[in-house]
Amino acid sequence: MLKKAFFGTIVSKYGMIAINLILVFIMVFSLLHSVKFLTNVADDSGALDELIDAIAAILVAYGVVLEERDTIISMIKKAERKDGGDAEEKNTEYDDGEEELTHYCHYCGTTLVVIGLFIEVISEIVKIPHAVYNLASLERWLFGIALIFTAFSVWTVVHFSHQIVTVGKNSGHERCL
Repeated sequence: MLKKAFFGTIVSKYGMIAINLILVFIMVFSLLHSVKFLTNVADDSGALDELIDAIAAILVAYGVVLEERDTIISMIKKAERKDGGDAEEKNTEYDDGEEELTHYCHYCGTTLVVIGLFIEVISEIVKIPHAVYNLASLERWLFGIALIFTAFSVWTVVHFSHQIVTVGKNSGHERCL
C-alpha cells in the first residue's frame, strides 16, 4: 500500500511538478556555485567534478523514471486490481490526458538521460590521466561545456513542467526539445 502511494505520487502530475521544482532549484544553485569554481584562480576542478557528477547522476535517474512512467502506472494498477480494487475508478488523475502526459514524460526523460550522460562523459574525460593526455589546459572549457548542458537541462525541466500543467490543453504533441 505504501509503495503504491509513493510511486503513484512520484508519477502523478503534482508529484512530477514538485520534483521538477526541486530539481530546478538544485541545478540553478549548482550552476551559480560552479561559476564561482570556474572563475576562481585556485584549482577547484575536483570539487567542480563532484558537483557535475552529482547533477549528471540526478538527471539520468530522473530521466529513467520519467521514461518508465507508463510501466510504473501499469504496476500500480495491477497491484490495485490484485488487492480487489477497481484501478480504473481509483486513479482518475491517470485517465485524463494520460497518453499525452506519458508521451511528454518519455521524450523529456530521454532528453534528460542523454544530457546527463553527456555531462558524465565530459566529467570522465577530465579524469583521464595526464600520462595518457594532458587536458589541464582544457579542463575549464570542458567544465564550461558541462555547465551549458546543465543549463539546457534546467530549460528542459522548466519546459516539461509547462507541458505537465497544460496537458490536455495542447493541440499537438510538443516535445521537450
